[in-house]
Amino acid sequence: MNPAIREFDGTALHAALNQKRQAEGLSWTGAAAAIWEMAGVLNADRDARGVANHPISPSTLQSLHKRGDTSCQHALFFLRWLDRTPESFLRERQLPCNRRVEIGAVGAAPALHAFTSLGAQN
Repeated sequence: MNPAIREFDGTALHAALNQKRQAEGLSWTGAAAAIWEMAGVLNADRDARGVANHPISPSTLQSLHKRGDTSCQHALFFLRWLDRTPESFLRERQLPCNRRVEIGAVGAAPALHAFTSLGAQN
């Protein structure tokens, strides 16, 4: 059996964000604020510890469709706001993956060697 990797579809994520934003009558700035406010407890804790917060920028949301991808940190915020799973944004097209992973015995050094070769991603 040949394992396959399904790609995350950042363009579909942007479309879902845009659809919800429009349905709620929000600008991109308003959507960014709504997404950021969902993490109020975490943000307050970080503020109390003097750790800098980096709110979601409207440009991060707007440029998602151009890039087609996002960081995992941003994706978690976006998925939570959309109430969707990461799997709901996986493309149907599957990429072949030839991957061999060797895991050594406990205490062996080095313990993990991974070799990955991905097929063409057209």
